[in-house]
Formats: sequence, C-alpha cells, structure tokens
Amino acid sequence: MADVFTELSVKYDFNEKRWDTWLRANLVSAAQRIAGSNSYGISMPDLERLERLVVIDSELRGRRTPKKIAYYAALSGIPAIPADLVGEFVVDSIYFMYGQLRRYISRLCDGKYELMGLPAERVSALAQELAVRTVVGLPIDASYRNQTTTTLKDVFVVWISIAYAKSRPQFLDNRIKSISRAFFTSDTWQNGFSLVRKILCRDSASFTDPSFGVNSLIEDTRRAIDEPDVITVALADTRALLSGVYRRFGPPDPSSTLPEQPDQRETEMIRNFLYWFPNITAVMIQAELHYPQSAALSMLRETKGQNISDFIAALERIANVGARRYGFGQR
Repeated sequence: MADVFTELSVKYDFNEKRWDTWLRANLVSAAQRIAGSNSYGISMPDLERLERLVVIDSELRGRRTPKKIAYYAALSGIPAIPADLVGEFVVDSIYFMYGQLRRYISRLCDGKYELMGLPAERVSALAQELAVRTVVGLPIDASYRNQTTTTLKDVFVVWISIAYAKSRPQFLDNRIKSISRAFFTSDTWQNGFSLVRKILCRDSASFTDPSFGVNSLIEDTRRAIDEPDVITVALADTRALLSGVYRRFGPPDPSSTLPEQPDQRETEMIRNFLYWFPNITAVMIQAELHYPQSAALSMLRETKGQNISDFIAALERIANVGARRYGFGQR
C-alpha cells in the first residue's frame, strides 16, 4: 500500500489520512494481507476504483467531504457508492443553494427588505445579477451566452418569486412563456408553456426555502435514502440529461469557455454551479418516486442523453396530449 500512496501522492493531493477517511465512509475497501508476506495490498479492481476516486477528488473545488466525493463518484458511474452519503449530499446541496440565495438577496437589498415578500422590481434586479454570475461557471458555447443569461434571469425570477414573493404561477406567465420559447421550438413553445405552468402549479413546494417551510425535494430525497435503487436510477437519469444538454449546448472543447485562472468571484460561481447537479438529481429522485413510468423519463433512458432534442420533443408531446395522462401537472 505504501507504493500506492506514494504514486498517487506524486500526481494528486492524496495521502494516508484521506485513505482512512474514505475507508470509514465505505468509499473504498480495506487492504488485505498479501499471502506469504507481511505486506498489505488491494486488488486490481479496487486499485482502479481508488484511482478514479482520487481523480474526482482532485477535480473538485472547495471542501472535499466524503459525501461530496460520494455524489460525484456515483454520478460518474462508479458502482457501490453508499446511497446514504449521496442522498445526504443532495440534501446538503439544496440547503446550500438556498443559503447562497438568501445571502445574495440580503447583499443586493442592503437589508432593506424581508425575504418573504420581496417587491417585484427587486426580484428582477436580483435575478439579473444571479444570471450573469451563474453563466461564468457554465461550459457553454460563447454564441449561447447572451441567450442563456436572459433565460436564466427568467428562471431565477420564477424561482425567487415562488420561494419568497409568494407569487402564483399564473402571475408569472410572461416569464414562463419566455423560458418555454428558449427551450421549445417556435411552433411548440405553447405546449411547453402548458407543461411548465402545470408542473409549477403542482410542485410549488419544490421551490420552498427549507428555512421557511417544507421543501418537497428534500423530503423525497430523505425518503429515497432508504431506497438505494431510486437514487441509483436518479443518478443515471441526471447523467443522461447532463450529457444530452452538453451535446446540444456545449462547445467542442469544454475548457474553451472557462477562464484559465478564474478570480475569486469566478471561482465561487464555478463551485456553486456544481451544486446544481445534485439539485437536478433531487428532481430526478422526485420523478422516480412519483412518476417512474412517465414518457419523458422513458425517452431520456432510451436515448441515454444522446439526443436531447428527442427528450425535449417528448416533453412537448406530454404537454400537448395532456399532463394528466402521464401523471404530470395535476393541480
């Protein structure tokens, strides 16, 4: 094992202390005594697993806890990752996102407004700032950046309005229409609008700041911790969706749109962007628990994210045929 530690420590920030931490978290298996010697070692499959974990660990920014390593390892397809660690990180990420959101609101409003009941003009300004900052961490083609910023602003307006301003979805129709036009084609955006609006009407509890009420994504994720298969499926769905979105919107070279040496503000936003991934997984967990047979999930799984246009088309058909038929959007 000493040779393994030495080799990995030369390339990466890895040491025996980190190994012990991962061992206690059941991310790796204990070394076994080698027959006919006093030395200990691990099998080739365990070595390959360790090397993949070390690479993932080296690529993450910020504090690299076992839960964080577990989530991104499982998202990368490494098998037998403890479901409880993955689920706990997803829950932590939702709390983190809302904590960041509250801090941004407080900073931009200079403490002049209460979170619950933000005026519309402050929501719009806050959403614009969040959209600009978020785009910094997105590996997307430069030609999509302005469009993405505009769409993200609308997404943040809807999110913040439901979470804090307590606006009803029908009062956000123009924003929802704008989001739908961004993701759907010119002749089907109305179907997309219908779907998004129905989902918002049904799942407004998914947007609740957990500091102020029950967030259904957190509740469902905690439930799924006792159902590891649900988390496994949700991770596969997350991986497929991210893969498909990247194929459609991402540049040929993922590093071409990111700063070579990001400053502190850019580093913070890139790190925060990673917390969107487990939030997507939370949505997938909720879908698997409540709508495992939905047409949209079936399409995503069949294509494995290879053709995101087909997945979006499936969503359009759901909205067009009627959300009730597939279990979506019941008011």
